Amino acid sequence: MSHIVNIQTEIRDVEALGAATRRMQLPPPRYEEVQLFSSRATGYAVQLRDWRYPVVCDVESGKVAFD
Repeated sequence: MSHIVNIQTEIRDVEALGAATRRMQLPPPRYEEVQLFSSRATGYAVQLRDWRYPVVCDVESGKVAFD
């Protein structure tokens, strides 16, 4: 069973997001629309290790979507 957790944070700086992914040795963020478990999200997607769905950062609103 899946559930969604809300964490209040904002990501607005694409360069900082890219630097963070490099430090963590992750693929660079890609701007795209992706399918999460129960919704779709558009923004800079980052695939974390061992996660089924990416984390999606909407830098316009600062919101982060994940599942």
